[in-house]
Amino acid sequence: MRLSLSRALAGLSTRHPRAVVLAAMASALFCLLTALQGLSFTVERTDMLAPNHPVQRNWRAYRQEFGNLSDYVVMVKGDPEKARLAVEDLGQRLKAEPQTFSNVLYRFDLPDLLKSSLYYISLPSLHALEEQLERGHQLLAPLSARNGLEALLRSLARPSSARQVAGRLGPSLPIMNKVLESLVVCLESRGEWSAPSFSTEITSDLPDLQELGIKPGQKSFYMTVDGGHAYVLLLSARDSSGNYATSLFTIARLRALAEQVRRQHFDVEVMVSGEPVINADETQMALRDALRASLYAFALVGLLLMVVFRAVRKPAAVMLSMLVGICWTSALAAWTLGEINLLTINYVTMLVGLGMSFGIHILYRFQLERSIGLEPAQAIRSTLGMERGNFVGALSTAVAFWALYFTSFRAAGQLGLVTGSGMLLCYLSNVTTLPSLLMLLDQGRQEFCPHWRWMSLTNSWILARRKWVLLGSLIVSLYSLSWVTRIPFDYNLMNIQADNAPALSVERYLQRYQFSALYGVLIADNLEEARQLSRRLEIQPTVGRVASVTSFEPRSVEEKRPVVERLIELGQGLELPSFPPIRTGEQLENLYAAYLAARRQTKVALKVWRTSPLRQEADRFEALLNRLDAALDADNPGPMQDAMKAFERHEIGQVTLELALLKQQSGQPPQVLPSLPPALVSRVVSPRGRISLRVFPRENCWERDALGRFVKNLRHIDRNATGYAVLVYYYLEDMRKAYIQSGRNALVVIFVLLIFHFRSLSTAMLAMFPKLLGVLWMIGAMGWLGVGFNPINFLSLPLTLGIGLIFGLHVLEARHHCLFRDSTGPAIVLSGLATMIGFATVLTAEHKGVASFGLLMVLGVGANLLSSVITLPALLKSEPGLLEPE
Repeated sequence: MRLSLSRALAGLSTRHPRAVVLAAMASALFCLLTALQGLSFTVERTDMLAPNHPVQRNWRAYRQEFGNLSDYVVMVKGDPEKARLAVEDLGQRLKAEPQTFSNVLYRFDLPDLLKSSLYYISLPSLHALEEQLERGHQLLAPLSARNGLEALLRSLARPSSARQVAGRLGPSLPIMNKVLESLVVCLESRGEWSAPSFSTEITSDLPDLQELGIKPGQKSFYMTVDGGHAYVLLLSARDSSGNYATSLFTIARLRALAEQVRRQHFDVEVMVSGEPVINADETQMALRDALRASLYAFALVGLLLMVVFRAVRKPAAVMLSMLVGICWTSALAAWTLGEINLLTINYVTMLVGLGMSFGIHILYRFQLERSIGLEPAQAIRSTLGMERGNFVGALSTAVAFWALYFTSFRAAGQLGLVTGSGMLLCYLSNVTTLPSLLMLLDQGRQEFCPHWRWMSLTNSWILARRKWVLLGSLIVSLYSLSWVTRIPFDYNLMNIQADNAPALSVERYLQRYQFSALYGVLIADNLEEARQLSRRLEIQPTVGRVASVTSFEPRSVEEKRPVVERLIELGQGLELPSFPPIRTGEQLENLYAAYLAARRQTKVALKVWRTSPLRQEADRFEALLNRLDAALDADNPGPMQDAMKAFERHEIGQVTLELALLKQQSGQPPQVLPSLPPALVSRVVSPRGRISLRVFPRENCWERDALGRFVKNLRHIDRNATGYAVLVYYYLEDMRKAYIQSGRNALVVIFVLLIFHFRSLSTAMLAMFPKLLGVLWMIGAMGWLGVGFNPINFLSLPLTLGIGLIFGLHVLEARHHCLFRDSTGPAIVLSGLATMIGFATVLTAEHKGVASFGLLMVLGVGANLLSSVITLPALLKSEPGLLEPE
């Protein structure tokens, strides 16, 4: 059957070469147009899992119910006030383009919750506020008078005995010290700056509100991290289909607006990140790398062939035949896949690196036959009659790729289907198009064929020392074997991308504040269930924070209610402080006289305070009075006027704000859900009324161990948990299992294929021997170079099992001849070098994962080549009885 097929192909190529070439070119052009129209790129890493995968189904259901949203993240970093103005500017610009952006969220406007804001203050802060109001009541009450500060001082100056003054003012002494400190600082700086407020520091028991920053009377909150030095803005794309072109347009427009804001607010940083941006940047980089590597591979391999064969046209024919096969494969990808993802994008580079060897063997054999005087048609028939080694090599390589198709990892299966089929299509183009081109380009004279005599001499030298060669191979193999279980596997997807990727810099920064692009999602049927899930999640050691509508519900409502009611009652009994905007000289003199009277009266209480638990506060009070005396100058009231204005604006104004807030308060807890902004509600509440909870990890979940712990916690609480963290975890796990499973399956199928091909068990084992040795040596080279596996380059392990098999096959096919005295040996070395050059071009990739894949393929192909042309011949020469008689 092989003979009949080779005769048919030879007859077709020799009798109708123009028709064959025209048909090949026409079909390649048609397939190229089909691929350009039918192939698109996707930036969705989640599409790499099989559609029927439980995690994928959960994710798809979540996105369908909650609007298919993926958050883009913009970080504005700088001085807090300047960063706030910049994020406001950017937010308005984004909202002005609703055709491109949606759900822009950078500020929470919560005016309806203001009347119940006391419930958002932590219970210790409420008690501290109550204590401050009770202690300071006698200070606050005089402030309500017309001349508030002067009235306060005169109330302190009311004549009494030392013990009475000490008892009356003792509870207020800590607050008086804070007031004095603030006043002293204002006087010493002439109103330029002030001490921290003497008001109670208010904290919230809600992590989200505490991070947003809470102040009395606050209605608007911003998403901030790093103590307010970095503002975070979230938004979604109007088109969230994941289409590559649309995603690139959205990201480009977002970055353009961010750059405009950065130029307008030149002293802040504006950076774009988020899972869609990270994926799109990685895909764009991989596409650019793949295109560049393919062009370099074509150019370098073509140059190599032209130099070796001292010709241009026939090496160009090899390249053209390869292009035909790639065009056919691209059409197949368009018909079977439709979309290319981050993994399948490399099929062209792989075909260029692997498929070139078929054409090299055909060209080399043809040139050899022509060099010894055969006519072109006879040379073609002779060449195609010896193609069984190439065919088995192509089939074995295809099997190695096809084995990926039967795994649960969708992206690997797609890559295996397209690249495996592409190997056979490239082989087909080389046994049809290339012979026809050689017929058309032949000039009717004997052709040059490089014999590389030095190879023959080297081979003879090696075989003469075959025992030393086998001993050296054994030593290298034992060294490599020691590395089999010690090669590390880096699962971190951030580590395999370019170091200068700006989106990753933002991601690393935000990780420190539990704001990662890797988050989990749990869904509750109602608000009560969401509360229960939130409580369970918050106690998990791997959970950093939980973001949902429940994040804005006050805690411990029943415990806070009596404190809130007492605070409201205290506030109702106090009038708001008032003070004149500008004091006359006479008013300042009266104020100074009131101060002197109050000072004399409080001085008499110092002796009593020093014999009580207030001794430390008493010493501080006296020291502040001395500083105040030194700062006051009755003959120069100007600085005093400025200081009083600053003091009243900053300190008494703050007290006024707090008292005004107390007077507005309601004793009832807030109604949260109706009060939240639509941009937030649409993210977490579905049209069906179900509520999603985004769960952010405490640890760096780009690391596999931390990610595994986090996902395990989530799925322990809810087995239907989804989100990017869950998807990436199963993406990595399924990919690793798929590569191991496919390598094992390919090894079995290839071995069976070899048995059928050689019809000999021992010969099949010998054909596998250099391949297994090559894989082992590749691992040893990785250990020696300090290179580890990652989610991209791990693909080289199963592929190496099928790729280099053709070298050993050709060696065994030529076992009855001197390997380097005909075309076989030089063609093996030349095809091996061409394959290595093809994969070496991948080392130019910016994407570190892709570059490391190229390195491992170079090591794998090189190891297979060496074991095939050095170790295997030495073994055959040393042990002739290894081969069963035919």
